[in-house]
Amino acid sequence: MFLLMLHVQAGLSQCQKSIVEQITNIYENGQLDFAWDYCENLYDGRGYTAGIIGFCTGTGDALELIELYNKMPGQTGEFKSMMKALRYYGKNGLGYTSKIKGYCSAFRKASKNNVFRKAQVQILNNVYYNPSQALAQKYGLKLPVSLGQFYDTAIQHGMGGDYDSLNQIAERVTAKSPANGGDEKKWLQEFLAVRKDDLCNPANQETQEVWCQSVSRVTSYEYVLKNSPSFTDTAYALDNDGKPVTVKCNLNLEN
Repeated sequence: MFLLMLHVQAGLSQCQKSIVEQITNIYENGQLDFAWDYCENLYDGRGYTAGIIGFCTGTGDALELIELYNKMPGQTGEFKSMMKALRYYGKNGLGYTSKIKGYCSAFRKASKNNVFRKAQVQILNNVYYNPSQALAQKYGLKLPVSLGQFYDTAIQHGMGGDYDSLNQIAERVTAKSPANGGDEKKWLQEFLAVRKDDLCNPANQETQEVWCQSVSRVTSYEYVLKNSPSFTDTAYALDNDGKPVTVKCNLNLEN
């Protein structure tokens, strides 16, 4: 996975961005704020999952995060002893954890350092947020609910060419996209249906059990689409138990 430096010309305001980030935080960690020091092995074939968007040691984004952090002034070397194993697991897509047993302890310690927090936000933006919004532009999507859904899908499914990625889920939508004169809400409804099916029938069978339990994040966005598709400073979503939750602008979220 490469660090993509993309400039998104239009799309969500900073206020709206904070809302979609908070909505995804609910799905990822059951809270509105970023879980900077979260870390656990979900046994989904992706190794340790940690941080504000679930950086995984077995998919490469955790490696990108830590290598970025290691180059930043003020880093304090929490991962130094395990870099060889992290590179091996990350570059080869391996969910093993036997050689990085102290990873979660190191991650939690590093998360007390504001430099590491800035690195997490930088990877969020460069690897997931910016690319997802650029892809949304390709399909002519403009509604905040659509742009938020693309961000959330990128976080869970990743970007790229594999069957379960955001890119390929969007490709499987048969409705005419807004870029081709189609109705955006109808296109998004089908996108949500395709994503929901992918969560329970992924090409990567190792993720099936965990992913199928997370269809509530799609149901939640169906709720956003119905109740606040054009949100500006407040959106109405569902939490992981299916209960309505009001999500407001928080410009201090990334600090």
